[in-house]
Amino acid sequence: MEFLNPWILLGIVPFLILLFLLKKLEKKRYLDIPTGIIVQRISKLKSFFRKSGKVLWILAAALLIIALARLQDVSELEKFGVEGRMMVLSVDLSMSMSDTSYSKTGRASVDVIKELSLEFVKKRTATDLVGITAYGGKSFGRQYGEAAIIVFPTSEYAQLEASIKLLKPKMLGVYTSIGEGIFLSILSLIDQNSLCDINIETLIKSIESEDKAYALKIIKKLGRFKNRVIVLFTDGKNNSGIEQKYPLWLAKMLGVKVYFAALESTGATGLSEEEQARQKGLLIQGVLETGGKYFETSVIEQCQEFYEEIDRLETAKLEFAGFEIKKDLYFWPTIFALILIVTAIILENGFPRIQ
Repeated sequence: MEFLNPWILLGIVPFLILLFLLKKLEKKRYLDIPTGIIVQRISKLKSFFRKSGKVLWILAAALLIIALARLQDVSELEKFGVEGRMMVLSVDLSMSMSDTSYSKTGRASVDVIKELSLEFVKKRTATDLVGITAYGGKSFGRQYGEAAIIVFPTSEYAQLEASIKLLKPKMLGVYTSIGEGIFLSILSLIDQNSLCDINIETLIKSIESEDKAYALKIIKKLGRFKNRVIVLFTDGKNNSGIEQKYPLWLAKMLGVKVYFAALESTGATGLSEEEQARQKGLLIQGVLETGGKYFETSVIEQCQEFYEEIDRLETAKLEFAGFEIKKDLYFWPTIFALILIVTAIILENGFPRIQ
């Protein structure tokens, strides 16, 4: 038990002193008794009742002071908490994703990925917020990359399910802009109020520059994120939009992990073998520097292993924290004080002083 206003208890001391002084100064009360009557010695029981009134007043006053100090019963309980992730799935929607060559069941790569993603999302939304982005490309070259935030991170599975089912190849062009997909996925992980204060074009130019002044300013303002993850799938090479290494640097600086699944290219990329090898090396290095994993396969169904690996690595953390429940008890000392006051009044009037 504890008191909400313990300082009020100090009022008991001056009250007792004041009560003592008042009793000393109190004029004695007498009963007019005929002189012919000899007052008999009051019985011990009546004397006790007569003197009890003063004690009851003191006790009542003490109880009222305790009530004003807000006596409370405190019980400590244990709270169970789950620390989840904020996660974004980014899907390649280039033309090659309609290819059926790399599926054991003869289905288009995009259909297999959608099916695996639905299973993954259904499990993750129990503890995590999940968003969806997609990327493509209108044409070959830096300025033609395309990406879109399909849905911001949410725990609403029905919304995510509907969004994933809508994904189709060539929705954002026939080319592949992996860098744009990573960049936009990072933006979707930023609080939307903070996102409004960011000049997107300036940020892109900054991460591509050598000094990166504006990007570093934004990173300092946002701080390092906690438990933010990007899961990206592609079957091609980056042949449109910004180069992958720049948004991967931004992800690393913000503390965002990137998990990357790559299927062997199923169509012409427009890139030389040397350029593809260079991009792959930088991509793997950039992904690992974020703390994520790089996964490569030649069979689309094997991406299930990729999702299972993420489930194993990105588990929700359980937290236990104590909290207190307080219940006011001032009602009871108030009731007892009132009972004592009534009793004191009855005793003082029922057994007056005789002198």
